[in-house]
Amino acid sequence: MMINKQLAESYKWGNDCDSWIFCNSKNLSIKLESMPANSSENKHLHTQKEQFFFVLQGTASFFLEGKFSKLKKSEGIFVEANKPHFIQNESQEPLDFLVITSPNIESDRMDLPLEI
Repeated sequence: MMINKQLAESYKWGNDCDSWIFCNSKNLSIKLESMPANSSENKHLHTQKEQFFFVLQGTASFFLEGKFSKLKKSEGIFVEANKPHFIQNESQEPLDFLVITSPNIESDRMDLPLEI
C-alpha cells in the first residue's frame, strides 16, 4: 500500500510537534516527525526499542551518551535500548526527521529527569 503524508494517520505530541505514521507493524514503526522552532521533547529511554533518527530538514540537537550532537540534513543517529536520549530544535527553522523503531512495543518509554 502506498503511503504519503496526506494519507498517513497523524497526531500531536510535546510542544506543538507533529507525527505522521508511515508504518506501524508489530516489529517496525516508521514516523515522520516535525518540531517547530525552539521545541524539545523530554529526556527518556526505551527498555527494549532501538531507534534510528534521520534528519530531512533543519538541524537537530540530539542528547545521547551524556552529550549533545548536532545533526544536519541527511545525517542520522542510532539509539540502542536503555540509552537516555532526547531531541530538540534550538533553531528558528522547522525540524523534520524520520524515526525508525524496532520492535514496535507499546509502553516501552520511561521519562527521566532532565539533569544532563
